[in-house]
Amino acid sequence: MSHRFFEIFAKYDGYKHGHVKLKRPKQLQEILDTARSLLAEIQHRAAGPELEEKQGKLEQLKSVLEMYVTINKSTVLT
Repeated sequence: MSHRFFEIFAKYDGYKHGHVKLKRPKQLQEILDTARSLLAEIQHRAAGPELEEKQGKLEQLKSVLEMYVTINKSTVLT
């Protein structure tokens, strides 16, 4: 989808384990910020067609993370 998600995957040793478990507020904030940034690129027509195809999934990811903020007030995501 985006090299940014691959960078996060590598940052948290995803290639070593074959997956990542992101549970800390800082980690989830990083994913939320990336999703928001990619959606902004799509809205400003700065994204390629491959990314535009993933718009629905990015919006869903963003919504779930924002909903998590509402449900879990002790987690600070903005």
